[in-house]
Amino acid sequence: MKKFLFVAALAVASAMTSASADAAVTYRFDDPSLGGFTLTTSDFATDWLTAQDAILSDCNADAGGGTCSDATLWPGFSSSLGSHDRVDFGIRRVECGGSCSSTTSHGVIFEAGAFAKEGTYKGSFSNAVLTVSRVAAVPEPATWAMMMFGFGIVGYSLRRKTALRFV
Repeated sequence: MKKFLFVAALAVASAMTSASADAAVTYRFDDPSLGGFTLTTSDFATDWLTAQDAILSDCNADAGGGTCSDATLWPGFSSSLGSHDRVDFGIRRVECGGSCSSTTSHGVIFEAGAFAKEGTYKGSFSNAVLTVSRVAAVPEPATWAMMMFGFGIVGYSLRRKTALRFV
């Protein structure tokens, strides 16, 4: 029986070769006059983050029937207003009866450090809202298998334990 348990332990250990899942940070941007988007990345944005560097989803451009073309987060953006965090949101509109299009980039300013911590932030000079949240990782199936195997070993050892006899 001990040989069987050793083989089972080796099988579970070999099944656990996959990498562990990391937590994800989600940036949800909403502006009543422009539209919104969601960017998901593995960690808080410390350098500028584009849609090519993260997962862009729920992208809509409500202003004038356009489509979303790009989204960029600029932490630590410096301007004449000082240092702040900035969201750039590109909207593509089809014009000229469908034969040409134009892309307009809209910038919205948030307080400095807004991209580096969880919370809800209101844009300066606009009605835009940025919600930053961190989602915990879900354990992988191999982790669950190892935990269940451990419970099984403990249960087996408790069941097989001989009772103490007082003489």
